[in-house]
Amino acid sequence: MPDEVSLTLRRIRDSRNLVGTNFRDLYVRLMTSQVLSDVEHTDVLRFGIFMSRSSDDAVRRLGYRIFLQYGEV
Repeated sequence: MPDEVSLTLRRIRDSRNLVGTNFRDLYVRLMTSQVLSDVEHTDVLRFGIFMSRSSDDAVRRLGYRIFLQYGEV
């Protein structure tokens, strides 16, 4: 099993930690059922996988929420 990732919701909420990523935009678009390209779907799943490996329960739940919402697309 892959190693756990040290990530917290506080780090995710701090916009300085998201510089150079499109996580926030993709997450909003996914949650509002907007159309995503194949590449964007892949990126969303990558974020979900990364978050599901977190040692922080809240971040891990966010990763699972991404998977559940992805399943609705």
